[in-house]
Amino acid sequence: MSNFNEDMLVIYLPKLRLIFESDIYVMPGGFPAHQPLPAPFAIWARELRDGLAALDWEIEWIAGGHGGVAPFTDLLSHFES
Repeated sequence: MSNFNEDMLVIYLPKLRLIFESDIYVMPGGFPAHQPLPAPFAIWARELRDGLAALDWEIEWIAGGHGGVAPFTDLLSHFES
């Protein structure tokens, strides 16, 4: 799901509506929501967003291996115009 590392794994827990990922997107505190992401983080986050959009998952939360748990909308907010 990411050119950063093609072997990256995203785990979906449907009962919690949560995904777990590591090293693709850093939150919370990594980057403030509603702000553009710097390169190369913007590329990796966009690939994650686009890959997840192709799946039929109801996601409310995103948990990271390097960070905590944040609303999934925080990831999406980096791409608002």
